[in-house]
Amino acid sequence: MDEFNKIRDVSEIEFEDVTNKEKIYMFSDTHFDHTNIIRLCHRPFTSIKQMNDGLCGNWNSAVKENDAIYFLGDMTWGRYRHPIDYWLGKLGGEIFFIRGQHDIDEITRAPVLPDRYGIQYGNYKFLLMHDPYRPLGYDGWIIHGDKHNNDLKEYPLINQKNKTVNVSSELVHYTPLSLEKLISLIETGRDFKTIDG
Repeated sequence: MDEFNKIRDVSEIEFEDVTNKEKIYMFSDTHFDHTNIIRLCHRPFTSIKQMNDGLCGNWNSAVKENDAIYFLGDMTWGRYRHPIDYWLGKLGGEIFFIRGQHDIDEITRAPVLPDRYGIQYGNYKFLLMHDPYRPLGYDGWIIHGDKHNNDLKEYPLINQKNKTVNVSSELVHYTPLSLEKLISLIETGRDFKTIDG
């Protein structure tokens, strides 16, 4: 059934108009409590505590109480991790959650969206998901996570040719990215490996 859902025709996906929301952010792959992620993705932290504090601080500095944030999966991971709801209780904004492969907990502190969720902002349509597989018949923009900074050629922050946006935390300075900023980068017509260019 999962394989069938991946190739469903895009006409089955509805796009919610979010143009009137105050401010909207995108973010993915925080991997709170994940010891090995620091080494695997070359994160600039010396400990789990420093990483967790940095990610929480960056999130709460950017995202205010009335802002919406679409979190695109993999909030926490590891044997000694805190549950997802623990982290959701520490993070600001109205959080909408799309599960990643590591998000196995029950989630009660945020609405859980379908694996592929469409939003429309002005003239832009975006398909939100964790793992960036393109549905049959869809040629619009995809915002995703999952790929971290492991394949910047195929999955940079912005890939104009493939119309993908990778909001894994490593590519956006471990800080949620506003949809307004994301659109301004798309409109340059350039690819961006990270938020720095």
